[in-house]
Amino acid sequence: MVTTQLRQTSRRMRVETSFYSHACCVFPNHYRRNGPMRKTLTLFLALALLCIVSVPAMAQESRGSILGTVTDAQKAVVPGAEIVVTNVGTNQARTTISNDSGYYEVPWLDPGDYTVSAELAGFRKYVRSGVTVNVASKVKIDIQLEIGEVQQIIEVTGAAPLLETTTASAGRIIDTAQITSLPFSDLNPFALAGMAGGMQWTGQPEYRRPFDNGGTSAFNTAGGVGQNEYTIDGAPVTGTGRRVGYNPPADAVQEFNLQTAAFDATVGHTSGAVVNVMSRSGTNVYHGSLYDQHWQQRWNATPHFSRLLHESDVASGAKSADEQKQAPGRSNQFGATLGGPVRLPWLYNGKDKFFFFFSYNGIYQKKAETTDAIQRSVPKANWREGDFSDLLAIDPVKFQIYDPRTARLEGTKVVRDPFVGNKGIPILNPLYKHYVKLYPLPNDPPGMVQEDGTNNYLAVNMPKDEKFNSILNRYDYNISDKHRLSGKWYWNHRLADEYDWTYETLRGLQTNGLVRINKGGSGDWTWTLNNNNIFQLSTSLTRFNEGNERNVPNSFKPSDVGLPKYLDERAGDLHLLPPLDFDHDGVGIEDIGQGYASITIRGTTGEWKASMVTIQGNHSWKYGWQERRYWTPTSGYGNTSGRFSFRRDFMRKDEADSKASHRGLEWASFMMGLPTGISIDTNDSAYWSTRFRSLWFHDDWRVSPKLALNLGLRYEREGGITERFNRGLSGEFDPTMVLPISAGAEAAYAKIYAANAASKTPITGLPDPSAFKVLGGVNYLGAANKTYTDGTHRLLPRLGLVYRLQDKTVLRVGYGWFFDTFNTNNTRPSQDGYSQGTSTTMTNDRGLTFCCGVGAVGTLSAGNNPLIDPFPTRADGTRFNEPWGNALGSMIRVGRGYDARSRDYSPGFQQRWRFGIQREVFSNMAIDASYNGANSRVPVEWYRADFLPGQYFATGNFRQQAIEEDMNKNVDNPFYISNFTDLQASDPLLWSWMNTQSFFTNTKVRKHELLRAFPHMRGGDNLRTNVRPGQDSDEARGTIQYHDAQITVERRMAQGFQTAFSWTRTFNTEAKNWMANEFDAEPSWTDTDNWRPNRLVWSSIVQLPFGPKGRWANEGLLSKIGGGWETSWIWQWQDGRSLGFGNRFFYGGVMEDEILKNWKHDEVWKGDIHQWFDPLLT
Repeated sequence: MVTTQLRQTSRRMRVETSFYSHACCVFPNHYRRNGPMRKTLTLFLALALLCIVSVPAMAQESRGSILGTVTDAQKAVVPGAEIVVTNVGTNQARTTISNDSGYYEVPWLDPGDYTVSAELAGFRKYVRSGVTVNVASKVKIDIQLEIGEVQQIIEVTGAAPLLETTTASAGRIIDTAQITSLPFSDLNPFALAGMAGGMQWTGQPEYRRPFDNGGTSAFNTAGGVGQNEYTIDGAPVTGTGRRVGYNPPADAVQEFNLQTAAFDATVGHTSGAVVNVMSRSGTNVYHGSLYDQHWQQRWNATPHFSRLLHESDVASGAKSADEQKQAPGRSNQFGATLGGPVRLPWLYNGKDKFFFFFSYNGIYQKKAETTDAIQRSVPKANWREGDFSDLLAIDPVKFQIYDPRTARLEGTKVVRDPFVGNKGIPILNPLYKHYVKLYPLPNDPPGMVQEDGTNNYLAVNMPKDEKFNSILNRYDYNISDKHRLSGKWYWNHRLADEYDWTYETLRGLQTNGLVRINKGGSGDWTWTLNNNNIFQLSTSLTRFNEGNERNVPNSFKPSDVGLPKYLDERAGDLHLLPPLDFDHDGVGIEDIGQGYASITIRGTTGEWKASMVTIQGNHSWKYGWQERRYWTPTSGYGNTSGRFSFRRDFMRKDEADSKASHRGLEWASFMMGLPTGISIDTNDSAYWSTRFRSLWFHDDWRVSPKLALNLGLRYEREGGITERFNRGLSGEFDPTMVLPISAGAEAAYAKIYAANAASKTPITGLPDPSAFKVLGGVNYLGAANKTYTDGTHRLLPRLGLVYRLQDKTVLRVGYGWFFDTFNTNNTRPSQDGYSQGTSTTMTNDRGLTFCCGVGAVGTLSAGNNPLIDPFPTRADGTRFNEPWGNALGSMIRVGRGYDARSRDYSPGFQQRWRFGIQREVFSNMAIDASYNGANSRVPVEWYRADFLPGQYFATGNFRQQAIEEDMNKNVDNPFYISNFTDLQASDPLLWSWMNTQSFFTNTKVRKHELLRAFPHMRGGDNLRTNVRPGQDSDEARGTIQYHDAQITVERRMAQGFQTAFSWTRTFNTEAKNWMANEFDAEPSWTDTDNWRPNRLVWSSIVQLPFGPKGRWANEGLLSKIGGGWETSWIWQWQDGRSLGFGNRFFYGGVMEDEILKNWKHDEVWKGDIHQWFDPLLT
């Protein structure tokens, strides 16, 4: 990806262009090593290495420091010298005294330009200007005093040293000049995170706008074990779902620091990267800006398939050749800033004391979607009339549709007769006429549409409209030389209108209506107690709100689409178009309808922090305390008017037929009004919270002029997740818990086993009754434990060594422990019982009879259909389940599975290390080469606690249908409701609930379900845990190994030219946290998408040689017009992600000729560019 920019810096005028190469696409390995891409890469490398540069200093605090040693002409240390560090912009001065070892340090300085002065009786006064402090940097300014009068001044002008000699931490600082001058997409400062060596980008260019919280956060480091920590001025702004929350306007950012390896005990709460932004502050001079970045969609090339569709429409006469090939679109990103001293005329003058900075940014966009989201699958025209013969011609096994009305029992199977020729499927569904008109007709885009109708609708005009507003306002108040206050508040609001693929039939129906609102603030007080002790107290509060606004679907009532009016009454004011669910694993007809739109989550983070810096001899001690709270209120109404799912189940030959496709069959099921699932939601709210506390001590020990050690220890305590009123389930699954159904189910199975053994055609291989145990259940919060898990206690050592091999060469080595976080902004327990849905059991005998008054399936008709009365009145006189709270106790997940976490559950833990050498090549250029590694112990993706033992699985490279059919044989259900009639009197609430669950009302189960441990926990993903029996959380962990080599070269701005280049080469990196088979004793090694083998980044800023300071046109009118212009660019290249082929042994396509047909290497690379988009490759 290449982004270029031409701008006149003095007038804030921008002319920007962007284009994207195919460097981020997926290519086979042997094509990465050869071919045209290799030549392009070589060319860029050659150009980059002609320019190269230095590695900026790296540290951990949100502000920077100036430090050094005072000596005399004989190199003897000079104690007692008064050091004054003055901010040029605000005239704020900080004073300290060099200690007995001649050392001085002034921490917690805002980024900016400073002067440093030193004076002592008997020596000339020393003044150094042009010292730039970057965010979180440590600038070492050693001072040499000369004998003389104080009135005599030695003035020195010079930039900070290139080499980092104080810390072993790694990363990159993006300074003011780069933020101002470098082009980055959509003016999103966090998009520059990928410029640091070791940062792996796993996102896509389309989603890096300031409001794309997920896309902006798609950067990983050291294997991507945990989330990144995002801060502004050191205060957290991380939102929910491991994403950045508030993303500041670019013009509000002074600088930011990307820490990929922080070997400093002050940094924690993450096993990823730390991205800290420093906001701009006002100065003694008023400064402001106005800007607008305008973009037109038609300035970009027409997307490939959109162009092919246009050409096809022109050829068929559906469109004129004069019509535009793509939809119009535009975007404006505009804003303004203003900063300076706070002044109230005739009342107050804040010069040197009180400053403000205000920034506003808006993005208004109206365009068409250009990503693969425009590829949709809708029912073909002939399907809508009941004719599916085209599918039968493709594959008579996968696509044959069977008539559910012919269902009958043959042996233990329910079988059906086919519709002859796949024609004549009747329309019996009372909803059909209302929904079918909402689906646009296929436009069959050439090169994309497949024979079976996949991708047969290209939504070329699908809107991608945005309205976004953002504000950041900062204040700084210098009470005195010893006391300083700083604070800010921020807010942004996003409203998106995207993914509305029904824009041709009913505009607004399918829009996501995404709403994100971020707001918060922070403040800190810095107190210089004396020359050796500085104290800082900080507090912050940030909230990330997310939800939806959708007016069109909310305007529907269930009765508007043919459903009974009692659903209108149930929904009340929360009515909406009932959703239809077709899309099975991404291969079916598009779903239509969505849940009720509202703000569903409010992720809030509050923090208090006290920090201290003490300078004692050759030691700089940093120690402190941090208290953080996560509060996460949730409230989503869900599907208030019903939801209806349609699959192949009742339209295939029999229930053991796994070859039948969902495509086509699910639409036929909809036509006949036979849903596989009917449900409605009644959801409760929740108020989740997590406590976090940390303590740290860190020592930067200057052992000698050549050697520095960084020694730190950090303690972190993260509490378990709680809910204010215990409205949720505890994490653990108790395998010994006796349930109200245990004795009844075990006794029923013993009878079933005996009856089967006595039958003429017994089913072999059933477990002995002595092995069939019904034990195990869950608890609610507050029953046995107040928290979801116990939380964690962590001790995290940090070690660093910096050794100056020569004046221009430094060795830096670091090692540290890091832990990921497990908090309510990312994870929340189930609320079963409090959020209580109602599901209608369609059939208890696999399709012989149906619910809702239908009876025998042979009577199914337009006037006798389940959708006429989808929630029939039950024996107790009710239609719907009301929330029961925790009344069902340990039974709440029976028949529905559970994802359990042990009490000692702990998130990912990582050991990270780094060996690096930094070398100053020229006065303005340095190179840093390093090896970086990490070993992580992470939770396994999930163990199946109810795994089916390996002896029951097929082996080899071919599908063994006989084994599948044997495992799916039908057996009488030991959990059938009639086996528990005693509960009708002893626990009528439980009895009533069991009568609504198909687990208890189905008469049959499959053989393999009885061969599993915990047979009562089937349903959903069944019973999954993070540990195996007898293991603790640490023993059950998987492993991720990460290794990379990094080269970073940077040339500091000089003679109008600055450039930087980094290359990260990842090797011997893999993960052992994936269960290849559910019965495996331990996880398997695999690749993941969290890293790329190669990533290269090259950026440059070139100030054109015109104007007053240039070589040409430096006088007169030409000087004014031509002065101040510069050009800049960012070039990025990386390998594609790893590929997955699915289970081709079971589902087909494993034979060599089929793989080659799908891969088609020769055609792709020897044919024309159109072949690159072949849909068979996806």
